[in-house]
Amino acid sequence: MLCGISLSAVSQNNQVSIKVDNQGQPQFESKYMLVHDQYKQKLDPVSKIYTQNITSRDNDWLYLLNVATNYPVFGNPKQFIYTYSLDGFKESTLVKEFSGGIWNIHSFETCSYDTVGNILTSQWRTWQDGTLKNSSNEIFTYNANSQILTYIQQAWENSSWQYVNRGTYVYNGNADILSVLIEEWDGVEWINSSFEVYTYDASGNMVTAVGSVWALGTYWLTERQHSYSYDANGNMISGLTEMWEDTIWTNYYQESYTYNSANNRVTFNDAFWENNTWVNNSKIDYSYDGLGFLTTTVTQNWNNSNWVNQLKEQYYYNMYGSVETVITDVWDTDAWVSSTLLQYTFDQYGNATKGEFFNWIDGDWGHTLDGLIHIYYNLNLNVAYFTGYLTEVSYISLLVYVDEVGNNNVTGFTAMPNPASSSTIISTSLTNETAIDISLYSINGKKIQTVYKGELVAGLHNFNVKTESLSAGVYIAKLVTKSTTKSLKIIIKN
Repeated sequence: MLCGISLSAVSQNNQVSIKVDNQGQPQFESKYMLVHDQYKQKLDPVSKIYTQNITSRDNDWLYLLNVATNYPVFGNPKQFIYTYSLDGFKESTLVKEFSGGIWNIHSFETCSYDTVGNILTSQWRTWQDGTLKNSSNEIFTYNANSQILTYIQQAWENSSWQYVNRGTYVYNGNADILSVLIEEWDGVEWINSSFEVYTYDASGNMVTAVGSVWALGTYWLTERQHSYSYDANGNMISGLTEMWEDTIWTNYYQESYTYNSANNRVTFNDAFWENNTWVNNSKIDYSYDGLGFLTTTVTQNWNNSNWVNQLKEQYYYNMYGSVETVITDVWDTDAWVSSTLLQYTFDQYGNATKGEFFNWIDGDWGHTLDGLIHIYYNLNLNVAYFTGYLTEVSYISLLVYVDEVGNNNVTGFTAMPNPASSSTIISTSLTNETAIDISLYSINGKKIQTVYKGELVAGLHNFNVKTESLSAGVYIAKLVTKSTTKSLKIIIKN
């Protein structure tokens, strides 16, 4: 994980072997087509539970990780200590490892940013022979909409930075990714590795995803493609995966979905193509409470002629809408049996301060396995991932709201919806005619756009602000008159 960005490059072995996960869904071992994988993950109800319910609160602070201490069953505990600029950008991560009864330096990351807060470099050094030595480096470039155009990964070898791989992105006018080219450095020049191409419908839903690998150093081998359909509400209802075999596309995998009246997914079914027919593989049923929060998932696998229970997960939430408890059961012949438990603790602002993973052993909850712990914070907009049985976190805060009032002629300054995705309406109410300037800024104070500048009469005024081209994060809308300055925090969700 970099400074807020997680990227993986294509594996050096372009042979694609396919396996299934513990729910029977296909897993491609090659590490390209991440855009496709991330798109599918965003639609998954289990992934959504951590990010869909952002609480609106009356405090005006941005919360940032300060120290995170992670305890794994296998391996030594690690501590992550973060520092930030005055603008709230993470400048460094110091990693310490507990061994020999003391905390020892393990590694150190430093980051740099452009003027609008896009990460430019992330450089890691590791502790060797009593000093920090260069290890890896990543370099990013962006377009005018703060979308990644290129990234380059480097490794420190023979006393200099050596290229490893790079990615190049192309977008359409709606900010959707059209293609991704991954190349590898052979010591002399960049060599093609993988290429992926995407298409979308008018609503921005992914329709096709096609992946190719560079074969035998001479040509592109288009080896798999995914295609999807949607209902009138934009819900994905079917998917088909085909593999290229010899000279034709061959069915490999299909999936289908159903939804309730609130557009929440209620069923998932998939099947594999075997002996020229579709054979059931697995299905998942989803249940929700009256507020639309996911409460239960039940996974079943197909066994010759009938469905057999496999896995049940139950989700419980706190007052902020964040996941507080996850209980997982497995099916044992004729009954559900306890398997794992995830338990989170939160501070008064809704930030997770502790995540603990338990597994059921000898009739009680214990710590004999490591699990994935999600630490969500800052209105669920940020997440840090740790693998272990216990993670404890502390935070620092940054003020992002300022209201300086002189002879106040502004009685209201709001944005709705907030959080916003494609647009938000900024509203203000004036007691008398006045010259006014409303502008949108990034969290570090860089002006993004002028919403309105000029004279306005007394009364209510609304301004439609398009936000679909903005990266997810926190922005500041600032209103200035001769006697008043107001600032409003606006959260953008993609």
